[in-house]
Amino acid sequence: MFQVTSFKFYIIVFSLISMLIGISPKSAEAAKIFFNSELGDKAGVGQVIPVDILLDTQRESINAVEMKIRYAKDLLRPVSFSDGNSLINLWVEKTNPDQEPLIFRGIVPGGYSGQGLLLRIYFETLGTGRAAVELDPILTSVLLNDGEGTAARVSLANFALDIARDYSSEKLLETDTYPPESFQPVIADDATVFGGKYFVVFATQDKGSGMDHYEVQENIKAEPEVGKWRLAGSPHHVLNDQNLESYVFVKAVDKSGNERIEIIPPKGVRYGDWGVYIYWIFVFIVLLVLITRFLKKLYNKIYR
Repeated sequence: MFQVTSFKFYIIVFSLISMLIGISPKSAEAAKIFFNSELGDKAGVGQVIPVDILLDTQRESINAVEMKIRYAKDLLRPVSFSDGNSLINLWVEKTNPDQEPLIFRGIVPGGYSGQGLLLRIYFETLGTGRAAVELDPILTSVLLNDGEGTAARVSLANFALDIARDYSSEKLLETDTYPPESFQPVIADDATVFGGKYFVVFATQDKGSGMDHYEVQENIKAEPEVGKWRLAGSPHHVLNDQNLESYVFVKAVDKSGNERIEIIPPKGVRYGDWGVYIYWIFVFIVLLVLITRFLKKLYNKIYR
């Protein structure tokens, strides 16, 4: 059962979007969640195998997915996850690779219909045997894009990997040299959340290795400084500078270490800026006085 209570903030947002966009017609078939590996179902010991989790909505429109995945711990070790090219726009929960079972919860504001990738898991093979990767039938669910969070009918297909010592042991991790996609962080405030304090909202995707984390820095300087970054959780982060006198830098980092930094300029007037404003006001007044005197002399010459 999808834990809607813990996602109240998100569910309200994308449910409203869903109702505005419309409700798709019901289909007779259940949505399908299944596994696939581009390397097939055989591997050698010491290989790193990419295993994709895919969703076929069977003509339904869905807007949320929850998955609980179990795997043979004596034969497999999750190395990393990649959500590059995932149909999920926002992950509400994503466990660490060293945890078992693996739990993922994500949403798709506006809905999704069709067949696409949910997530790619890289497993390292540890020993010989038949290694199962399975979806928990009770704690795996899909919500329809009907504005009410109705649970869709879902069929699950599990995966098994035959591991033997005579297969190739070549590691096949992908190389990602591209930064996360460009994004626009926004400063907002709401009396109903965070005690009415200002917070910055941000989210992006990485089509290569997938997003790893975000960092935020508030600085009166126009350039970020090393050592002043703080880890931040997407999609929001409460600001320390509630006067909005600082530059806000948001750094998105993917799993390959590639970075993209976006900037929000100060919205308030910093105390140190008053000297600049006073200087230009003084210059304006001096120019105004000089122009007035010049025009007065010119007038006197013409009319006297």
